[in-house]
Amino acid sequence: MKSVYFRPWVGANYEAGFRGQRVLVLGESHYQWDEQIEAYAGLTIDCVKKQLSGERSKFWTNIPIAFLGAYPSLAQKQEFWSSVAFYNYVQQFAGFGPRVSPSKESWENSEAAFWEVLEALRPNCIVVLGYRLWDNLPSEGERGPDVSDAPKNGRWTWWYPIPKSESRALAYAIRHPSAGFSGTAWHPHVMTALSLSREA
Repeated sequence: MKSVYFRPWVGANYEAGFRGQRVLVLGESHYQWDEQIEAYAGLTIDCVKKQLSGERSKFWTNIPIAFLGAYPSLAQKQEFWSSVAFYNYVQQFAGFGPRVSPSKESWENSEAAFWEVLEALRPNCIVVLGYRLWDNLPSEGERGPDVSDAPKNGRWTWWYPIPKSESRALAYAIRHPSAGFSGTAWHPHVMTALSLSREA
């Protein structure tokens, strides 16, 4: 994956999958909280490892809640993260603080890495964290089936072709799992998307 800088987290049980599906959880970007923090290739992996060791973070905890439907124990967190992959789309720091939008150039320069990750991981389902990210993803592919029971702005899915393969992955966007996010409310819609991805 020559275009990938922030290497994806790939759980030890990723191939077995989450409920039998290879799931890629797709975040938007890393943020530089302190000017002294430097980017390094293993940053994404280390962020997930902190969750495995018990660190608490609203963003990181809301993700497994959306998949499990309830607040997870540490053992459940560890099991969840061991069964999925996680990758941040933008391949450089977006800026200082969590509400800074990546630049147009950052979005454009990260597309090649996205296709390389799809080729390497061959996910069945991609759960996209946030609508801003969803709106900036590549347009190649075709619209998938609606998640009809979801909120109006959370119904669309998109089929992405897996490079150098005859398979495809179903992408589905949920609200960004930070302030105002309810993992339990999104849980049934995530499960519907996982079910729809089996149609590939």
